[in-house]
Amino acid sequence: MENINVIIKASYRGYKITFGECNNEWSVKVGEENEAYSNTDIKKVKEYVDRLIKSKFKSIKALGCNYETDTLKEVTINSIDSQDPNYVWITDTEGRRSKYEKKNCYAFTEENLAKIKQMEEIDVKIKTLQKENGKIYKSLTKAP
Repeated sequence: MENINVIIKASYRGYKITFGECNNEWSVKVGEENEAYSNTDIKKVKEYVDRLIKSKFKSIKALGCNYETDTLKEVTINSIDSQDPNYVWITDTEGRRSKYEKKNCYAFTEENLAKIKQMEEIDVKIKTLQKENGKIYKSLTKAP
């Protein structure tokens, strides 16, 4: 009977993980020079990938949208969430740490800051028009 080496391939956070039955290990390639990390426990390999991603991540200044108040504020993106890469961990200017959806974070640029200023000016106009509309509504003559 011929020995067969079963290889299982998986992907985790963009890294390819393979399992080789002959050595009973999970491996992930981590560099250009075929460097690899191996362990018999796939959880350890996943933890290694998480640490690798976190160590490569550089904090960046951004504009984060707070879904509770629907406002944009200056934040620092510190890391990508290890459980769900669609979320990031941020710190706001008061030092509070929280988790935001990546889709609610925007580049901290002069152009975006100017757009936010325009949005705020439009909000003021909308509130003024709503007040005027309310006054007109209150002045309607009631039906007899």
